[in-house]
Amino acid sequence: MTKVMATVLTLCVLLVVTFVGVLRLYPQGDSTMWSPGFSEIAFMKVRVGDTKDSVLRAVGEPLNIYRTRQLGTRLKARGRESAVTLSEDNYWSYTAPGRSSSCAYYVRELVFDTSGRVLKKEAYYEPD
Repeated sequence: MTKVMATVLTLCVLLVVTFVGVLRLYPQGDSTMWSPGFSEIAFMKVRVGDTKDSVLRAVGEPLNIYRTRQLGTRLKARGRESAVTLSEDNYWSYTAPGRSSSCAYYVRELVFDTSGRVLKKEAYYEPD
């Protein structure tokens, strides 16, 4: 094998490894459905303690509201575990998995307490 062929082969391997690495950093083919008008920047500005009204003004209507009763649930917020009483419409989801062959999607959710203030914010990628 000549030096030129060895160099070309090495470069090809490096390109493939780099390409695979980029795909892992930036997932392709996710099926995320987003609420209309959703802004990632506005969502990232939401802070624990913000009211539902301020969230609606900043981020808009969620895609789904999960109405559950979970009295005395233990949640971790800001690194502390505490017993809280959640409101009936405590989970606001701004994303949902779509209907493609991929089940991977971006999760953007807010959890509210009974006073209508943000207790927890979720922002992560849910892989297949």
